[in-house]
Amino acid sequence: MTPEKPSFTHPRALLVAGAVAAALLYSTFSGALLRPLMTGPVFQTPYLGAALINLSDLVVMAVLLCLAARVEPGRLIGLSGLTLPIRKPLLWAAILFVPSLATAAILTEPATNYSALDLFWQGAGFPVIEEVVYRGLAVAALVRWAGWRWLPASLLAAAFFGAVHMGQGSEAIEVAGIVAITGVGAAIILTFVMARRPDTAPR
Repeated sequence: MTPEKPSFTHPRALLVAGAVAAALLYSTFSGALLRPLMTGPVFQTPYLGAALINLSDLVVMAVLLCLAARVEPGRLIGLSGLTLPIRKPLLWAAILFVPSLATAAILTEPATNYSALDLFWQGAGFPVIEEVVYRGLAVAALVRWAGWRWLPASLLAAAFFGAVHMGQGSEAIEVAGIVAITGVGAAIILTFVMARRPDTAPR
């Protein structure tokens, strides 16, 4: 049984922290590693390659955590926060994003080249997987199983989250902006939401 919130110098805690860091590092380069292997007609299916890459990030994080913490895979479901009540998170999501959507609808023309598949993967599928990996598993494991204080754990995950999105910019200034927005934005939102999880409350 993994001790809850052990000392961060405990050997098991160090193993968990190393597992989280290794999994986050893998997620930063998983696309570059796996895309060259995805050849053939099957990978021409829209979003299949990207979905497999994102799922590989989740699998690597889960496997390394299970090995480092010596826990059954089922423990990760509770650790991720997926079993917690969803009403309050949905309420805060609406408070955060409805004004943004309303502003965008007023100031810009709606895109006409998006399909239902685009909206699903870009608006729900990929974000959910990313949140489970970076927030649900990484931060919660560092806090509960590795004895980290909550702020360093959240900032580490946010830094890697920003780095993963470096490929979305074509110029240096765009890349810097994207990394800053995704990393800092993730840290701010995480600070607010995770502070209200009783198992990862700030210490």
